[in-house]
Amino acid sequence: MILKQLKYGAGILALLGITACTHEDAISVTPSEEQETILSARKSHIITRAGDEVTQFEVGTKYLLYANRGNEWPLYNTEGTEQANNTIGYGSPLVYDDTPISIYGVTYGTAASSPSQAPENTPLDNPMIEEEVTDNSLPDLMYSNNLTNQTLASNGYRLEMDFKHAMSKVKFMIVKQDESEDTDKKLEGVTLKAITVKRTHQSGTFDIVKGTWHYDNSDGFGERNYFNGDQSITTSNTEVPGELLLFPNADNEEVSISVTLGNLEGEDKEVEYKLRKVDEEGNDVGVFQFEVNHQYTLLITVLKDEVRTIAIAPQVYDWIDKNRDDNYLGQPVTFANLMWMDRNLGAKSADCENDWEACRGYYYQYARNIPYILDKEKYDAAPNKIPVYPFLYTYNQYGEKVYSVDDVQTTVLTSQTIRGRKKIAVNPGEDGEYRFISDVNNGGYWMLDENGQEESFINEFWTSSVENHPCPKGWRLPTKEDFASFMPDITLNAPWSKGFNSRIYNGAVLGIREQLVYGEIGDEKAMYLIKRQGHPDCYRIRILMKESKESGKWYFEFAYFSGDPTMTFEDLTTEEKFLESMTNRRFDWSTPTAIMEVPACGFIHPSTENRLNGDGINALLRADEPNEQYNWICYLRDDAYQFGLIKTSRKALGDQIRCVRDVTAK
Repeated sequence: MILKQLKYGAGILALLGITACTHEDAISVTPSEEQETILSARKSHIITRAGDEVTQFEVGTKYLLYANRGNEWPLYNTEGTEQANNTIGYGSPLVYDDTPISIYGVTYGTAASSPSQAPENTPLDNPMIEEEVTDNSLPDLMYSNNLTNQTLASNGYRLEMDFKHAMSKVKFMIVKQDESEDTDKKLEGVTLKAITVKRTHQSGTFDIVKGTWHYDNSDGFGERNYFNGDQSITTSNTEVPGELLLFPNADNEEVSISVTLGNLEGEDKEVEYKLRKVDEEGNDVGVFQFEVNHQYTLLITVLKDEVRTIAIAPQVYDWIDKNRDDNYLGQPVTFANLMWMDRNLGAKSADCENDWEACRGYYYQYARNIPYILDKEKYDAAPNKIPVYPFLYTYNQYGEKVYSVDDVQTTVLTSQTIRGRKKIAVNPGEDGEYRFISDVNNGGYWMLDENGQEESFINEFWTSSVENHPCPKGWRLPTKEDFASFMPDITLNAPWSKGFNSRIYNGAVLGIREQLVYGEIGDEKAMYLIKRQGHPDCYRIRILMKESKESGKWYFEFAYFSGDPTMTFEDLTTEEKFLESMTNRRFDWSTPTAIMEVPACGFIHPSTENRLNGDGINALLRADEPNEQYNWICYLRDDAYQFGLIKTSRKALGDQIRCVRDVTAK
């Protein structure tokens, strides 16, 4: 048996927590005292990421519920059941007053049973759930601890329990080296026979309040079988059937993976790998930890010289930068009946004011699902902060970090120089060139055919199927109509934040009447919109361009407000009149129902300048639609050019992505 350490370049693949849609029967008013508490539950969309997770738990789902009010546990060890109206029936009503209350719960997400009730001698302030491996499987235990110190004044009487997964989920993919041009084909006919996960806990006790596992050292470790069979291995990443739920391991508990290959030079071969974290210099930096509420995709790479690589590698839906400590996609924001991610794809934070740099996501070329990440350390250390390609990197099919320009590869690739020389990788995991591809003569194309024209597949790739998008499953790229739901449906010349301006128009994309006031209003760079004016579903949008606490780094704040068909700005012809309408209760601009922030983190400019343009002052968000040789984008800037929905953006640009919920996903 050969023992190797894991070296991974792409990092943890975490599937992030996304909330469900708002209940149609939710009550928004604050009730009187002594109102019965209504509980509802939603799945935290982390492990499965299926599109149908927009719905609630199925009717009949069993929950084990706990409630803590001071030293009282009125719902302690009580079973609840999901009802047809998306509420939890839990027996004796809980009367909810202004005394803070904390409510906890666990479930398997099925109607068969709830987790076993805690023993009667369990401390009331520390409910625990015990689980163990049975017949090589663990239950998909989910827990809710988001309802702590709830008060009637701040929360009303309807409380929504957000259930997260208590286990870690592991899936595998496998790929072999391409030997098509080699005379010595050592990997021809090689198959996968078995995958086993070793040194994992067989039982544990879960602390619902803290969301952590505790293990009895006497329980020891065991092996968990993932796959037994005879699967062909190809030169393309192939999923190994199955999935495995694991107990998360502690930082001093080393897990290993055993892989058995068949027909490798005429015999079976077993290789075992310790799962270790290794930094870019090859230094061992500790045990690799599986975490609560995370899914991991492990890519096994079979090379002809030796089966020597197993990597936690990026996939098209699952790419998370290895340097991240927090792999959370965030809580969605609902604007005009569309649910948006609260952050750009790949961003660690949605708080642009206080944590601007963490709000920077990945940059994508149009119809190419390869994320480009800013190396902030190199960027800050560069002379004169020249924002060029050497500060942008991605990961290749082997999980290795690849810079678009480095000391070895000093030439910026263009669609012309790459044509006919090497395949360009479109999806993570593919063979080919992973570096950023510039266009030629500002043509906008990053891939050319044999005639020097744009490859035809590019215009259909993102629009033909959401499976071709870089967004997580259950999410999709926005259309121009989606962006038009919260943007002015016209374009404005920049700078737009000067003076006081008003417009009345029919939208260019949606074709519906809108009113817009914009400029420097009340000492703010601001836009105020009445969308769908005159329609029963009229609503308002406010857009503010704000500077974050990081000097020189701006962001755009979008706020959603209700409206009515009679609303108008027509008589508000001056800044003074408009500001007065804010104070005389004609317009309420202080209590939005939703806020979404977009960092002005620029874009990769595919020209000979090789620049990350507009960092800190503008933002470009991709739409999924092409427009002949160009494509549609949401263009947010005030320094030059235009603000609005632009249909003539070059496809070779590297732009940020903000995903929207795909309610049609299966």
